[in-house]
Amino acid sequence: MSKVSILSWRLDLNEAGVTKRIRKLADKTQLALAQEVLEDDTPFVPYWTGQTSNSGQATEDGVSWETDYVREIYFSSREFGKTVHPLATSQWHEKSAAVNLDKWVEHAQKNMKG
Repeated sequence: MSKVSILSWRLDLNEAGVTKRIRKLADKTQLALAQEVLEDDTPFVPYWTGQTSNSGQATEDGVSWETDYVREIYFSSREFGKTVHPLATSQWHEKSAAVNLDKWVEHAQKNMKG
């Protein structure tokens, strides 16, 4: 006995819909990642009055801190008090990334899978 199998299909791809879904997923992932980075960076931000630490914002574009003197603090070579934030340091994002980068990548990959 012989057998012949024929498989035929037609694939209609809604490119606009796929692109929209990917963009939505990417935006959601970017915002979730920014929020996680902000949370993980905060213990590294020097804390005197809380103004710099509390100015941190997470958006789909990234993470930022905004005070009149944040650039001076970020690139400073001085030592910071560690009473409130024991990990406080200049260039806090780099220090936080050294500890958290693998976790951030893993979480971003999971979020992009939907």
